[in-house]
Formats: sequence, structure tokens, C-alpha cells
Amino acid sequence: MTIYASILPGAASITRSLIRGGDVSKRAKEKLKIIDWYIVHNKNQSLAAGHFGIQRETIRKWWRRLQESGLAALNDKSHRPHRSRKPATAQEAVAEVVKIRKKYPAWSKYKIHALLPKNMIMSVSTVGRILKNVSNPCRENFMPKAMCARILRL
Repeated sequence: MTIYASILPGAASITRSLIRGGDVSKRAKEKLKIIDWYIVHNKNQSLAAGHFGIQRETIRKWWRRLQESGLAALNDKSHRPHRSRKPATAQEAVAEVVKIRKKYPAWSKYKIHALLPKNMIMSVSTVGRILKNVSNPCRENFMPKAMCARILRL
């Protein structure tokens, strides 16, 4: 990493904290280099964005994060959703579909749907979804692939 201590006031302290802090990712170091270049070139967002092929808003966002929260804020954030939907099908319906499937393993979702009791109202697609999840227990429980492979091997 190039140190611009003579050009950029405070760059030496940023570099020292970068060396000390082991919690900074490789991508965060790349972002810091871009911000260094941006500062050295008179904080010209258009010039920096054109030079690195990123949007001006991205440079603004990184600069603001660095100012407010320090170097660790340049680490990538998780892209995982906060919530994921859980199946809304009643357990009695799932049990009934599984019971029919065990009795007639070669039947398709259409025939199983026709055999369901009249008080269980669900679409053929829902029956197919239940059968798919029951045949693969990992999908039903939303397990990671490694854990699922371990369970299926047992």
C-alpha cells in the first residue's frame, strides 16, 4: 500500500491502524486505496469514479462511512435478508399428503391432490411443493448444504 503521508494529512495514522487492525478485509483495503486516490486528487468524485469505473455515489458512501465510523466501516456488509418466509401450509395437510404418498409412491401430485379430503383445500402446486420438500429434508428445514450432505450420508 502506498503511504501518502506527505501529501495527505493523517494517511500515516490510517495506514498504521490498517496494519494493526486485523479485522479489515482485502476488499476494504481496496476501498481505502480508492479513497486515498480520491483525496490526493482534490476530492474530485467524477475523476475518481471515471478512473476506477465505479459510481460517484459509491465513493461518497465510502468516504462518509470512513469519516463516521472509521476503517472497519469499509468492510462489506452482509447481503442476507433479515427475514425469510416460512411455509404457510398446515402440518395436518403436510401429514395427509405424506401419508397418501407413502401408500401410493408412484402417483403424481395430480392424483394425490384428487385423493385429499374435501375439507383440505390446497392447489396441485402446493401438493407438489410438499412432495419436493419431503423428498429433500434440507429444503424443508432451510439447512446449509454442508450440514444437509452430512445428514443425508447418515
